[in-house]
Amino acid sequence: MRIGIVGAGNVGQAIGKAFNSFGCEVTFMDIDTFKIKLLKEDSYRAITSLPKTCENSDLIFITVPTPTKAGDFDYSIVKDALTSIKKCNYKGYICIKSTVLPGTTRDICESIGLDRSKVFVNPEFLREKTALQDFINQKFIVIGTFSKGCETDIVNFYELFFKCPISIMSIEEAEFTKYLSNVFLSMKISFWNEMGRIIDIFNKQNGHKSDASRIAKILSLDPRIGEYGTYNIGKGFALACLPKDIIAFSSLLRKNGIYSPFVEQIIVVNNMTPEGKKAIKKVVGASLEELMFV
Repeated sequence: MRIGIVGAGNVGQAIGKAFNSFGCEVTFMDIDTFKIKLLKEDSYRAITSLPKTCENSDLIFITVPTPTKAGDFDYSIVKDALTSIKKCNYKGYICIKSTVLPGTTRDICESIGLDRSKVFVNPEFLREKTALQDFINQKFIVIGTFSKGCETDIVNFYELFFKCPISIMSIEEAEFTKYLSNVFLSMKISFWNEMGRIIDIFNKQNGHKSDASRIAKILSLDPRIGEYGTYNIGKGFALACLPKDIIAFSSLLRKNGIYSPFVEQIIVVNNMTPEGKKAIKKVVGASLEELMFV
């Protein structure tokens, strides 16, 4: 199967390079000419033309950014990409890899009149620094589809390369899965930061010398707890995905009349760290106070 990658960022490159190593014909497409230049220098097929990408692809992965601006989820780049693909009269499969809020894929397809029979959501669960290795060695795969035919074809294709469990679900369930993953990871970091803050205060008030990092390291040996979030206690989550996604998720809840003090406190605790405060301002474009979380 010929693979097209629309959006040659970290995730897009990991997916494309993996399928290239599997023996698939891969075309990277991006409007960033510098990224294209670097990919070409590494002997990958890379172009800036979406129509040519459509012509040379049986399956296109959408891996474009979905930023959060002033607290609101911005899916305009995904919508623009799908609209342009539709204009190319593309007949192949389309995979939404970009992180989108529940309901987004269905809403876009309906708003632009895109045939949903070959559209599916397959969220990624990759670490930024090891994205390629994580994609090749996936622990599980989530696929949300609109049609049984698409489900069967994609599962058969994926099983050629991946031996991990493949879970089939609705489009919205697949979209939820990605967000809940990021909310959970954010929660673990905020939990340990809050426990570290509490222990520090307790130490100062009582003259004790309890070490939050030592406690966390011991508890991480419990498989029910794990080690994620136990390193660098006191530092907030600051990479692009977690700050933008948890704020977008909280905004979605509010717009639907759902108030979750649990989700919002994860954000508030992160904002108490220098890294978290800076990340929110940089990634979201507004401070937490401006977003009216506190």
